Amino acid sequence: MAFSKLHSKRALLIFSRERPRLYRLLDPENLIFLASETVKNFDIIAQKSYLKLILDCLKKVMKDVDLQSFAIYGSVARGVASSNSDVDILLVSDSFHGSLGSRMENLIHVEKELDEELKWLRKHGIYTTYTTLSFYPLRRVEIKRIPLLFLDLTEETIILYDKDRFLEATLMARLKDAEETLMERNYPYAVRLSQECVELSLKAALKAVGIEYPKMMFQM
Repeated sequence: MAFSKLHSKRALLIFSRERPRLYRLLDPENLIFLASETVKNFDIIAQKSYLKLILDCLKKVMKDVDLQSFAIYGSVARGVASSNSDVDILLVSDSFHGSLGSRMENLIHVEKELDEELKWLRKHGIYTTYTTLSFYPLRRVEIKRIPLLFLDLTEETIILYDKDRFLEATLMARLKDAEETLMERNYPYAVRLSQECVELSLKAALKAVGIEYPKMMFQM
């Protein structure tokens, strides 16, 4: 009975469903954080072993930047993360400046400050070869001008913090654009948007590894 009540209040997490089961009590600081209702949708996270890490990360980022939105996506959001999966995190803040690569570098300290929790996770079989927290930091204007790049996120993203529902509204608007384009059979426009998505994704990948792409346009 006590276990059931603690679990229903999210104070007791099922860390592993393997026999024997491994349970973990959520620390008081995070219980207060959840009770403040600053965080939403945390109950949707299927793999509770990541919950403390995600909450600690959110609190740290909120102290460092003027955060607009914080969301997880990828395998952790889908509930299919393996023991060597990254935690993919989308951050939206106008506090971010510089290239995407430099922004990611500036967030490395977040992972270092969560080292104690990361060590606990690795001790219990949650580890990665390269990195554990994979940040994608964008400004609000950058989210708005990427029409279809985040279309998949409308299905898999878990938005934990979203000031003025900015990210939720933006993602739903992108989905509506795609549906209207399909209904209108405006295939040339759909192709152009798809090309833009591929181009922007490639630019982001290049910037992430420190490669500046040529800023010029080729015409046929």
